[in-house]
Amino acid sequence: MNDEALTWINALERRARRLLSSEERAAIANLPLKRRQFAAGDHLSREGDPPLWCAYVLDGAMYQTKLTSEGDRQIVGLRLKHEFVGLGDMLLQTMSYDVQALTACQLLQVDAARLRTIMARHPGIAEILSADAMISCSIALDWIVNVGRRNARTRVAHLLCELALRIEGGALSPGARYILPLTQLQLGDAVGLGRIAVNRVMHDLDRVGVASCGKSCITILDPAKLEEIGDFTARYLHLAQSERERRKSNRDKPSAPIMCPGQQISSRA
Repeated sequence: MNDEALTWINALERRARRLLSSEERAAIANLPLKRRQFAAGDHLSREGDPPLWCAYVLDGAMYQTKLTSEGDRQIVGLRLKHEFVGLGDMLLQTMSYDVQALTACQLLQVDAARLRTIMARHPGIAEILSADAMISCSIALDWIVNVGRRNARTRVAHLLCELALRIEGGALSPGARYILPLTQLQLGDAVGLGRIAVNRVMHDLDRVGVASCGKSCITILDPAKLEEIGDFTARYLHLAQSERERRKSNRDKPSAPIMCPGQQISSRA
């Protein structure tokens, strides 16, 4: 069995929290998985294209965008390292948004028609991938609430909490750090704000000692306060408990900090 197939199998088993059967493993091993590289800004697909592929993100980050008739961009989703992309579209006729590389990306890509065949023959695999697509829908619903019903400070804090959990795959903890894959302009496009408004919020969160946002990485200083400002609970991510929930169960443990580059957060797209 090749490395590409093993990577997909491991990803499915982590999501299912069970081992795949020998038949399921053999089915994944027979998929024509292709390793592909994308530079930041490259399009994987465009609105109106047929959804011909699905992929697993080996490294980097991608974003899903919609453009208005006047050319204004809204980021409607992020697909990060160790996440799948394209699962929610493979039963449709056309793509309803663009998919672009947010950073340099490496993907394991598979033909959508072949994957649909595997899912039809193996309900266990179909269940795992369908659940992953439903989690993406859950995140999208929360993003609608974030843009539609929260103020600027809360929107930014909420997304910073979400990214801390999705990028680290762990929990919000004092001293936890992660590299922010978004520029301030892109962050604004994800939460419906201009770059200047985002910059003000980032400085405010730093000033009050909640999160240090002055570098290309985010340092969580007071996770419970950041969650409070961001009106955040992790339930919609279907991952670990949020910091406030873990504190209630007296299982709060600081995470070891990681080193981040000293590059300033860019204000360019």
